[in-house]
Amino acid sequence: MGQSIRAIDIVAPKSFQGNPELIIGSIIVGIGRRGKHLIFKFENGCGMLIHLKMSGQMIICRDDPADCLNDGDDPSGRLYDQNEKYTRVKFKISNGQELLFNDMRRFGFVRVLDQNQMQTLEEDLGLGVEPLEDDFTADHLSKLLKKKPKSLIKPFLLDQSNIAGIGNIYADEALFAAMIAPDRQAGDLSAGEIANLAEVIQEVLEKSLKLGGSSMRMYVQTDGSRGSFLDQANVYGKEGFLCSRCNEGKIVRLKIAGRSSHFCPVCQR
Repeated sequence: MGQSIRAIDIVAPKSFQGNPELIIGSIIVGIGRRGKHLIFKFENGCGMLIHLKMSGQMIICRDDPADCLNDGDDPSGRLYDQNEKYTRVKFKISNGQELLFNDMRRFGFVRVLDQNQMQTLEEDLGLGVEPLEDDFTADHLSKLLKKKPKSLIKPFLLDQSNIAGIGNIYADEALFAAMIAPDRQAGDLSAGEIANLAEVIQEVLEKSLKLGGSSMRMYVQTDGSRGSFLDQANVYGKEGFLCSRCNEGKIVRLKIAGRSSHFCPVCQR
């Protein structure tokens, strides 16, 4: 923060939306997050919304574009080779650094918002409560579930209009911790199950933050290191392995509402 964007090089027009002139030269006064979106706020009241989707990266370069990230080398061995091939947008920062938006799959986007769009951003995003905020309680989750009693619990958790920020990995791990099958209907959950689910969702997310996230293919942290949450996952990516809790069932992978779901058919009911 405190810097401004001097120039924007839009390498891939499909990855960029809005008028870049609205933010060029204006000082960045805030950088935040809402759900899975990054939000840049500028002194002139405009903003920039970024969604990394499946393979997006924000890479900070110093004076030499080959010297990316914050410190040291890239242990994953991936970023340096991909800075040119997968770079979709380049931002020239007033401090001499360059900020790159890389995206191998091109699902992500950068969107410039004018002042009016920034005023209505929260409503336009249509996101639910943040799972690590005080508003996310067992009572709140119960009220949400009662509104959609026929919804299967796994896609319910992934619906960002219900809860903002729970991804496929964390939904699987939370449901395992709560001993709830991913194809249960929301209206079938007991009060005790709902209270437990609300608690373990927060525990799973806090554990992931502590371990640096879940590195899969493109994802690394700002220093180039990989998150280690998946090393301790109980069900995600464990198809065919014996359940670590009951030691009876084998983890299965099932498509539910178009998403892969991993669970133990014995102890998740």
